Amino acid sequence: MPKKQKPLSTDDYIMLFCAFRYALGRQTYVVGVVADRLIKAYPRLTQDQRDMFVRDINDAYKQHGLGAVCDEREWLNVRNLYDENRRVIVNAYFPLHSGIDEIKQGQSKPPVEINKAKKPVRLKAIAMGNGQYLNDKLVPLYYAEVIGGTSWT
Repeated sequence: MPKKQKPLSTDDYIMLFCAFRYALGRQTYVVGVVADRLIKAYPRLTQDQRDMFVRDINDAYKQHGLGAVCDEREWLNVRNLYDENRRVIVNAYFPLHSGIDEIKQGQSKPPVEINKAKKPVRLKAIAMGNGQYLNDKLVPLYYAEVIGGTSWT
C-alpha cells in the first residue's frame, strides 16, 4: 500500500467518522467531499477502522441504499478500496509508448496498442469493480488481468 504515514489522531478519526455517518445515504455534494477524504485517509487508518467503514457501507446498501447513483458510486469506491478481500495479484500490461495519460478510466477500447509481446509486470492491486484496478500506490491500472487470489503475502 502507499508509504506508511502517521495514523490519524483520535479527534481526526472521530471527525471523519461523524462526517461519514452524516453523509452516508444522503443525496448531496457532501458525499463526494467525504468519500474523497476517506480515500485520502486510507494509508492513515488501521484495517479495523477501514473494516468499520466497509461494514457500515454494506449495511446501508442492504437496508436503504446509498443515495443517488452518483453517490452510490462514491461509496462503493470507498468500500472496494477499504475491503481486504478485494486485494489481488495482477499481470499489468503497459502501452508501447508513454501515452498512458491519454487513456480514460472505464474506456472499453485502448487508444494505444498494448505490448503483450513483452512480459507483463506482476503487481499487487485492489479490485475496484467493473474491471478496474488500483495498484498498491492507489494509481489506476488500465490493462490488468487477475492471476492470484486475495492474499498479498
